[in-house]
Amino acid sequence: SVGGLPDGIVDTDMLAANAVTAAKATGITPWTRNAAFSPSSVQVSEVVDVGSIPADAVEILVEWTDISSAGNEDLCFQFGTSGGIVTSGYNSRDSYTVNGGNSVVQDRSSVVRCSVDPGTGNSVSGYMRMHHVNGNVWVYHGMCESSNQTARHGVFTGDVSLGGALTTIRFRCNADSGFDTGTARVSWRVG
Repeated sequence: SVGGLPDGIVDTDMLAANAVTAAKATGITPWTRNAAFSPSSVQVSEVVDVGSIPADAVEILVEWTDISSAGNEDLCFQFGTSGGIVTSGYNSRDSYTVNGGNSVVQDRSSVVRCSVDPGTGNSVSGYMRMHHVNGNVWVYHGMCESSNQTARHGVFTGDVSLGGALTTIRFRCNADSGFDTGTARVSWRVG
């Protein structure tokens, strides 16, 4: 007979390690990771804009560790298009829990905010995951924690409809004092 195996009999156990190349891995989209950066070394007038996000991105991961603001403020995000940074229309909710069980919930329309403990000497680590729904609508969620383990631990979630394709993620502090330490990374997957 003409060569080949019957359809459907090859499973993962039959494949040798590293046998599937990127060219053969149809339907699997790898992550594109930018180099880690320090917001304090690349900030321009208190904000850091991470651009070059492709128009066909369907999933974005933002990670940060030991971020600290110069003015003891919460870390915030805004999203941008080719028309600029979007400053309204966010359906965002963040909450934090203070040691002892007290919780605070806040709604936001101008930023995505990681509410934790911005006190002197504290830093924040966490992540935000974003998913492209349709058109220019993105949903997002994330978690963050303060280096002060007796302080706050926060979560946030929401959605935003942008006026165009997402091109930029802006890192900022809630009162724009700027950053003094920390490392961050933005990764995306296209579809």
